[in-house]
Amino acid sequence: MPQNNHYDVVIIGAGPAGLSAGTQLAKANKKVIILEKNKSVGDKVCAGGLTKKDFSELGLPQEIAEREFKHANLHFGRHFVKLELKEPWVWTCDRKKLGEWQAEQATKAGAEIILNCAALKIGRDFVSTNSGLDFYFKYLIGADGANSLVRKHLGLATKKLGIAMQYRALEKKFQELELYFDLKKIGPTYAWIFPHQNYTSLGAGCDIRFSSAKNLKVNFDDLCYKLGIDPTQYQLEAAPINFDYRGLQFDNIFLAGDAAGLTSGLTGEGMHPAIISGIEIAKKIIDNNYDLPEIKKIIKNKNLEELIFKFYKISHLFAILLFSLGFIMMEKSKKFRQKITRFITEK
Repeated sequence: MPQNNHYDVVIIGAGPAGLSAGTQLAKANKKVIILEKNKSVGDKVCAGGLTKKDFSELGLPQEIAEREFKHANLHFGRHFVKLELKEPWVWTCDRKKLGEWQAEQATKAGAEIILNCAALKIGRDFVSTNSGLDFYFKYLIGADGANSLVRKHLGLATKKLGIAMQYRALEKKFQELELYFDLKKIGPTYAWIFPHQNYTSLGAGCDIRFSSAKNLKVNFDDLCYKLGIDPTQYQLEAAPINFDYRGLQFDNIFLAGDAAGLTSGLTGEGMHPAIISGIEIAKKIIDNNYDLPEIKKIIKNKNLEELIFKFYKISHLFAILLFSLGFIMMEKSKKFRQKITRFITEK
Protein backbone atom coordinates (compact mmCIF):
# COMPACT_ATOMS: atom_id res chain seq x y z
CA MET A 1 0.00 0.00 0.00
CA PRO A 2 1.23 3.55 -0.73
CA GLN A 3 2.64 5.56 2.16
CA ASN A 4 1.26 8.87 0.87
CA ASN A 5 -2.37 8.51 -0.15
CA HIS A 6 -2.80 11.97 -1.72
CA TYR A 7 -2.96 11.93 -5.53
CA ASP A 8 -3.47 14.24 -8.46
CA VAL A 9 -5.83 11.67 -9.96
CA VAL A 10 -7.60 8.67 -8.47
CA ILE A 11 -9.02 6.26 -11.05
CA ILE A 12 -11.59 3.65 -10.06
CA GLY A 13 -11.44 0.69 -12.43
CA ALA A 14 -8.49 -0.93 -14.23
CA GLY A 15 -10.29 -1.66 -17.49
CA PRO A 16 -9.36 -0.26 -20.93
CA ALA A 17 -10.62 3.24 -20.02
CA GLY A 18 -8.98 3.50 -16.60
CA LEU A 19 -5.64 2.07 -17.71
CA SER A 20 -5.41 4.26 -20.81
CA ALA A 21 -6.20 7.36 -18.73
CA GLY A 22 -3.68 6.36 -16.07
CA THR A 23 -0.94 5.81 -18.64
CA GLN A 24 -1.42 9.21 -20.29
CA LEU A 25 -1.63 11.07 -16.98
CA ALA A 26 1.44 9.37 -15.53
CA LYS A 27 3.41 10.24 -18.68
CA ALA A 28 2.49 13.87 -17.97
CA ASN A 29 4.02 13.51 -14.48
CA LYS A 30 0.70 13.39 -12.66
CA LYS A 31 0.60 11.32 -9.49
CA VAL A 32 -1.94 8.62 -10.34
CA ILE A 33 -3.40 5.59 -8.62
CA ILE A 34 -5.77 3.05 -10.20
CA LEU A 35 -8.03 1.08 -7.85
CA GLU A 36 -9.32 -2.27 -9.14
CA LYS A 37 -11.82 -4.35 -7.16
CA ASN A 38 -10.90 -7.63 -8.89
CA LYS A 39 -7.79 -9.73 -8.30
CA SER A 40 -6.69 -9.35 -11.93
CA VAL A 41 -7.26 -7.02 -14.87
CA GLY A 42 -9.04 -7.67 -18.14
CA ASP A 43 -11.40 -10.52 -17.25
CA LYS A 44 -14.79 -9.47 -18.65
CA VAL A 45 -17.64 -10.76 -20.81
CA CYS A 46 -16.48 -9.68 -24.25
CA ALA A 47 -16.42 -11.07 -27.79
CA GLY A 48 -12.89 -9.69 -28.04
CA GLY A 49 -13.10 -8.21 -31.53
CA LEU A 50 -10.71 -5.54 -32.79
CA THR A 51 -10.59 -3.80 -36.17
CA LYS A 52 -7.91 -1.82 -38.01
CA LYS A 53 -8.77 1.42 -36.26
CA ASP A 54 -8.01 -0.12 -32.88
CA PHE A 55 -4.42 -0.81 -33.89
CA SER A 56 -3.86 2.32 -35.99
CA GLU A 57 -5.50 4.86 -33.66
CA LEU A 58 -4.89 3.36 -30.23
CA GLY A 59 -1.35 2.06 -30.62
CA LEU A 60 -2.26 -1.46 -29.51
CA PRO A 61 0.46 -4.05 -30.18
CA GLN A 62 -0.22 -6.67 -32.84
CA GLU A 63 0.93 -9.43 -30.46
CA ILE A 64 -2.29 -9.19 -28.42
CA ALA A 65 -4.18 -10.50 -31.48
CA GLU A 66 -5.03 -14.21 -31.43
CA ARG A 67 -6.75 -14.79 -34.78
CA GLU A 68 -7.00 -12.60 -37.90
CA PHE A 69 -9.81 -12.61 -40.45
CA LYS A 70 -10.31 -11.25 -43.95
CA HIS A 71 -14.06 -11.73 -43.84
CA ALA A 72 -17.05 -11.99 -41.52
CA ASN A 73 -20.30 -13.85 -42.24
CA LEU A 74 -23.62 -12.12 -41.59
CA HIS A 75 -26.88 -14.09 -41.24
CA PHE A 76 -30.39 -12.66 -41.29
CA GLY A 77 -33.13 -15.23 -41.83
CA ARG A 78 -32.55 -16.66 -45.29
CA HIS A 79 -30.11 -13.89 -46.17
CA PHE A 80 -26.36 -14.46 -46.06
CA VAL A 81 -23.63 -11.87 -46.65
CA LYS A 82 -19.86 -12.19 -46.50
CA LEU A 83 -18.09 -8.92 -45.67
CA GLU A 84 -14.65 -9.34 -47.16
CA LEU A 85 -11.46 -7.43 -47.93
CA LYS A 86 -8.24 -8.64 -49.51
CA GLU A 87 -6.29 -7.91 -46.33
CA PRO A 88 -7.13 -8.82 -42.71
CA TRP A 89 -9.49 -6.25 -41.19
CA VAL A 90 -10.72 -7.84 -37.97
CA TRP A 91 -8.92 -9.71 -35.19
CA THR A 92 -9.89 -11.48 -31.99
CA CYS A 93 -7.92 -10.78 -28.85
CA ASP A 94 -7.99 -12.05 -25.30
CA ARG A 95 -9.27 -9.30 -22.99
CA LYS A 96 -7.01 -10.55 -20.21
CA LYS A 97 -3.93 -10.20 -22.43
CA LEU A 98 -5.04 -6.71 -23.43
CA GLY A 99 -5.55 -5.77 -19.78
CA GLU A 100 -2.14 -7.12 -18.78
CA TRP A 101 -0.45 -5.21 -21.59
CA GLN A 102 -2.26 -1.98 -20.65
CA ALA A 103 -1.41 -2.47 -16.97
CA GLU A 104 2.25 -2.90 -17.88
CA GLN A 105 2.19 0.34 -19.89
CA ALA A 106 0.53 2.23 -17.03
CA THR A 107 3.05 0.92 -14.50
CA LYS A 108 6.00 1.77 -16.75
CA ALA A 109 4.64 5.30 -17.09
CA GLY A 110 4.59 5.64 -13.29
CA ALA A 111 0.96 4.96 -12.35
CA GLU A 112 0.24 2.84 -9.26
CA ILE A 113 -2.27 -0.02 -9.53
CA ILE A 114 -3.85 -1.72 -6.53
CA LEU A 115 -5.83 -4.93 -7.12
CA ASN A 116 -8.45 -6.35 -4.75
CA CYS A 117 -9.22 -2.78 -3.75
CA ALA A 118 -12.93 -1.96 -4.01
CA ALA A 119 -14.20 1.60 -3.70
CA LEU A 120 -16.95 1.75 -1.06
CA LYS A 121 -17.70 5.44 -0.68
CA ILE A 122 -16.88 8.70 -2.44
CA GLY A 123 -16.48 11.91 -0.48
CA ARG A 124 -15.82 15.48 -1.56
CA ASP A 125 -12.14 14.78 -2.24
CA PHE A 126 -11.55 11.17 -1.21
CA VAL A 127 -12.43 7.56 -1.98
CA SER A 128 -12.87 5.07 0.87
CA THR A 129 -11.97 1.46 0.09
CA ASN A 130 -12.21 -2.03 1.54
CA SER A 131 -8.51 -1.81 2.35
CA GLY A 132 -9.35 0.59 5.16
CA LEU A 133 -7.52 3.44 3.45
CA ASP A 134 -8.92 6.66 2.04
CA PHE A 135 -7.36 7.94 -1.18
CA TYR A 136 -7.47 11.71 -1.67
CA PHE A 137 -7.72 13.29 -5.11
CA LYS A 138 -7.69 16.52 -7.06
CA TYR A 139 -9.46 14.71 -9.90
CA LEU A 140 -11.49 11.50 -9.86
CA ILE A 141 -12.13 9.28 -12.88
CA GLY A 142 -14.92 6.72 -12.74
CA ALA A 143 -13.92 3.92 -15.10
CA ASP A 144 -15.82 1.34 -13.07
CA GLY A 145 -18.21 -0.13 -15.62
CA ALA A 146 -21.96 -0.24 -16.10
CA ASN A 147 -22.68 -0.40 -12.34
CA SER A 148 -20.39 2.56 -11.67
CA LEU A 149 -20.20 3.77 -8.08
CA VAL A 150 -18.96 7.12 -9.36
CA ARG A 151 -21.97 7.49 -11.65
CA LYS A 152 -24.29 6.73 -8.72
CA HIS A 153 -22.41 9.25 -6.57
CA LEU A 154 -23.14 11.86 -9.26
CA GLY A 155 -26.84 10.97 -9.14
CA LEU A 156 -27.05 10.09 -12.84
CA ALA A 157 -29.87 7.85 -13.99
CA THR A 158 -29.15 4.85 -16.23
CA LYS A 159 -32.14 3.94 -18.37
CA LYS A 160 -30.51 2.68 -21.56
CA LEU A 161 -29.07 -0.68 -20.61
CA GLY A 162 -28.15 -3.78 -22.51
CA ILE A 163 -27.30 -7.32 -21.50
CA ALA A 164 -24.43 -9.33 -23.00
CA MET A 165 -23.99 -13.04 -22.39
CA GLN A 166 -21.58 -15.63 -23.69
CA TYR A 167 -20.33 -19.20 -23.48
CA ARG A 168 -16.65 -19.97 -23.96
CA ALA A 169 -16.88 -23.16 -26.02
CA LEU A 170 -13.82 -25.37 -26.33
CA GLU A 171 -14.89 -26.94 -29.63
CA LYS A 172 -12.67 -25.92 -32.54
CA LYS A 173 -15.39 -26.50 -35.14
CA PHE A 174 -15.84 -22.75 -35.59
CA GLN A 175 -13.18 -21.15 -37.77
CA GLU A 176 -14.91 -18.03 -39.04
CA LEU A 177 -16.51 -14.90 -37.58
CA GLU A 178 -20.30 -15.19 -37.65
CA LEU A 179 -22.99 -12.63 -36.77
CA TYR A 180 -26.66 -13.63 -36.48
CA PHE A 181 -29.44 -11.03 -36.61
CA ASP A 182 -33.03 -11.62 -35.53
CA LEU A 183 -35.01 -8.41 -35.05
CA LYS A 184 -38.18 -10.27 -34.06
CA LYS A 185 -36.69 -12.32 -31.23
CA ILE A 186 -33.95 -10.12 -29.73
CA GLY A 187 -34.36 -6.71 -31.35
CA PRO A 188 -31.80 -4.53 -33.18
CA THR A 189 -28.72 -6.38 -31.89
CA TYR A 190 -27.14 -9.74 -32.75
CA ALA A 191 -25.56 -13.02 -31.66
CA TRP A 192 -21.95 -13.78 -32.46
CA ILE A 193 -19.34 -16.48 -32.95
CA PHE A 194 -15.79 -15.21 -32.41
CA PRO A 195 -13.03 -17.87 -32.63
CA HIS A 196 -10.05 -17.30 -30.35
CA GLN A 197 -6.84 -19.23 -29.93
CA ASN A 198 -8.00 -21.70 -27.27
CA TYR A 199 -11.77 -21.23 -27.24
CA THR A 200 -14.69 -19.74 -29.16
CA SER A 201 -16.83 -16.96 -27.77
CA LEU A 202 -20.49 -17.66 -28.52
CA GLY A 203 -22.51 -14.72 -27.32
CA ALA A 204 -25.51 -12.48 -27.77
CA GLY A 205 -26.77 -9.13 -26.56
CA CYS A 206 -30.01 -7.24 -26.28
CA ASP A 207 -31.35 -3.81 -25.43
CA ILE A 208 -33.64 -4.32 -22.43
CA ARG A 209 -36.03 -1.71 -23.84
CA PHE A 210 -36.90 -4.21 -26.57
CA SER A 211 -36.21 -7.60 -25.00
CA SER A 212 -35.24 -9.16 -21.65
CA ALA A 213 -32.35 -11.19 -20.27
CA LYS A 214 -34.66 -14.21 -19.93
CA ASN A 215 -35.90 -13.93 -23.50
CA LEU A 216 -32.35 -13.41 -24.78
CA LYS A 217 -31.09 -16.55 -23.06
CA VAL A 218 -33.94 -18.69 -24.41
CA ASN A 219 -33.30 -17.58 -28.00
CA PHE A 220 -29.52 -17.65 -27.60
CA ASP A 221 -29.57 -21.22 -26.24
CA ASP A 222 -31.85 -22.23 -29.09
CA LEU A 223 -29.29 -20.87 -31.57
CA CYS A 224 -26.49 -22.75 -29.79
CA TYR A 225 -28.38 -26.04 -30.16
CA LYS A 226 -28.91 -25.34 -33.86
CA LEU A 227 -25.16 -24.77 -34.21
CA GLY A 228 -24.41 -28.10 -32.55
CA ILE A 229 -23.42 -26.70 -29.14
CA ASP A 230 -25.01 -27.90 -25.91
CA PRO A 231 -25.13 -24.74 -23.74
CA THR A 232 -25.68 -26.77 -20.57
CA GLN A 233 -22.06 -27.94 -20.85
CA TYR A 234 -20.71 -24.43 -20.34
CA GLN A 235 -20.96 -21.74 -17.70
CA LEU A 236 -23.01 -18.76 -18.78
CA GLU A 237 -21.22 -15.42 -18.38
CA ALA A 238 -23.32 -12.28 -18.41
CA ALA A 239 -22.82 -8.57 -17.80
CA PRO A 240 -24.78 -5.32 -18.18
CA ILE A 241 -23.86 -2.78 -20.86
CA ASN A 242 -24.49 0.91 -20.23
CA PHE A 243 -25.00 3.12 -23.28
CA ASP A 244 -26.91 5.91 -21.53
CA TYR A 245 -24.53 8.84 -22.02
CA ARG A 246 -25.33 11.83 -19.80
CA GLY A 247 -22.04 13.67 -19.78
CA LEU A 248 -18.33 13.16 -19.31
CA GLN A 249 -17.15 15.88 -16.92
CA PHE A 250 -18.75 16.99 -13.67
CA ASP A 251 -16.43 19.62 -12.19
CA ASN A 252 -13.37 17.59 -11.05
CA ILE A 253 -15.04 14.20 -11.59
CA PHE A 254 -15.02 12.37 -14.93
CA LEU A 255 -16.78 9.28 -16.25
CA ALA A 256 -15.09 7.04 -18.82
CA GLY A 257 -16.06 4.08 -20.97
CA ASP A 258 -19.03 2.02 -19.83
CA ALA A 259 -19.45 4.15 -16.70
CA ALA A 260 -20.11 7.14 -18.96
CA GLY A 261 -22.43 5.15 -21.21
CA LEU A 262 -20.11 5.41 -24.21
CA THR A 263 -20.53 1.80 -25.32
CA SER A 264 -22.44 1.42 -28.59
CA GLY A 265 -26.00 0.32 -27.90
CA LEU A 266 -26.30 -0.97 -31.46
CA THR A 267 -23.12 -3.02 -31.85
CA GLY A 268 -22.02 -3.44 -28.23
CA GLU A 269 -18.57 -2.12 -29.13
CA GLY A 270 -16.99 -0.92 -25.92
CA MET A 271 -13.21 -1.29 -26.03
CA HIS A 272 -12.55 1.42 -28.61
CA PRO A 273 -14.72 4.15 -27.02
CA ALA A 274 -13.40 3.14 -23.57
CA ILE A 275 -9.75 3.61 -24.55
CA ILE A 276 -10.52 6.80 -26.49
CA SER A 277 -12.41 8.26 -23.52
CA GLY A 278 -9.55 7.47 -21.15
CA ILE A 279 -7.07 9.26 -23.41
CA GLU A 280 -9.41 12.21 -23.96
CA ILE A 281 -10.09 12.67 -20.24
CA ALA A 282 -6.37 12.58 -19.50
CA LYS A 283 -5.79 15.33 -22.09
CA LYS A 284 -8.59 17.40 -20.54
CA ILE A 285 -7.08 17.09 -17.06
CA ILE A 286 -3.65 18.04 -18.40
CA ASP A 287 -5.05 20.97 -20.42
CA ASN A 288 -8.41 22.37 -19.31
CA ASN A 289 -8.82 24.10 -22.67
CA TYR A 290 -8.75 20.80 -24.56
CA ASP A 291 -12.00 20.45 -26.53
CA LEU A 292 -12.48 16.62 -26.49
CA PRO A 293 -12.85 16.23 -30.29
CA GLU A 294 -12.79 12.41 -30.24
CA ILE A 295 -15.57 12.29 -27.65
CA LYS A 296 -17.68 14.51 -29.90
CA LYS A 297 -17.26 11.96 -32.71
CA ILE A 298 -18.42 9.15 -30.43
CA ILE A 299 -21.47 11.15 -29.31
CA LYS A 300 -22.36 11.94 -32.93
CA ASN A 301 -22.43 8.20 -33.69
CA LYS A 302 -24.46 7.49 -30.55
CA ASN A 303 -27.05 10.10 -31.53
CA LEU A 304 -27.40 8.39 -34.91
CA GLU A 305 -27.88 5.04 -33.16
CA GLU A 306 -30.68 6.52 -31.05
CA LEU A 307 -32.49 7.56 -34.23
CA ILE A 308 -32.32 3.93 -35.36
CA PHE A 309 -33.68 2.75 -32.00
CA LYS A 310 -36.53 5.27 -32.15
CA PHE A 311 -37.39 4.14 -35.65
CA TYR A 312 -37.39 0.48 -34.56
CA LYS A 313 -39.61 1.32 -31.57
CA ILE A 314 -42.17 3.09 -33.79
CA SER A 315 -42.47 0.23 -36.30
CA HIS A 316 -40.77 -3.15 -35.83
CA LEU A 317 -42.20 -4.42 -39.13
CA PHE A 318 -40.98 -1.48 -41.21
CA ALA A 319 -37.54 -1.72 -39.55
CA ILE A 320 -37.35 -5.42 -40.46
CA LEU A 321 -38.28 -4.62 -44.08
CA LEU A 322 -35.56 -1.96 -44.31
CA PHE A 323 -33.06 -4.31 -42.69
CA SER A 324 -33.97 -6.97 -45.28
CA LEU A 325 -33.51 -4.42 -48.05
CA GLY A 326 -30.05 -3.60 -46.73
CA PHE A 327 -29.09 -7.28 -46.78
CA ILE A 328 -30.42 -7.66 -50.33
CA MET A 329 -28.31 -4.70 -51.45
CA MET A 330 -25.23 -6.24 -49.83
CA GLU A 331 -25.95 -9.61 -51.42
CA LYS A 332 -26.19 -8.07 -54.89
CA SER A 333 -23.40 -5.47 -54.77
CA LYS A 334 -19.78 -6.29 -53.98
CA LYS A 335 -18.98 -2.57 -54.03
CA PHE A 336 -21.64 -1.89 -51.38
CA ARG A 337 -20.33 -4.75 -49.22
CA GLN A 338 -16.81 -3.33 -49.37
CA LYS A 339 -18.06 0.15 -48.42
CA ILE A 340 -19.86 -1.29 -45.40
CA THR A 341 -16.76 -3.27 -44.39
CA ARG A 342 -14.45 -0.26 -44.65
CA PHE A 343 -16.95 1.85 -42.70
CA ILE A 344 -16.90 -0.71 -39.87
CA THR A 345 -13.11 -0.83 -39.79
CA GLU A 346 -12.60 2.94 -39.91
CA LYS A 347 -15.53 4.59 -38.10
